[in-house]
Amino acid sequence: MLLEAWRHLADDSYADAAVRAARGLADSVESWEDDSLYFGRTGMALALRAVHDDLGDTAAGTAADRALDLVRSRFDGTRWASCSN
Repeated sequence: MLLEAWRHLADDSYADAAVRAARGLADSVESWEDDSLYFGRTGMALALRAVHDDLGDTAAGTAADRALDLVRSRFDGTRWASCSN
């Protein structure tokens, strides 16, 4: 949302807020247990990568790589996450 606001409104305060938010996410990559796209580490990586790609924040790109490495390391060869019925 912050990146969209920055693009559409051309207000750099939204870009600054996106970088600050990305840095907070980057600090918590290892502490998340959920690897899902919508609520977990994969979604976090997607958001961090967007901040890197759009704003050039290298710390966000590094954190996105770290998050995806953790997701990949948890893949058991069959499922990306445990499922409960």
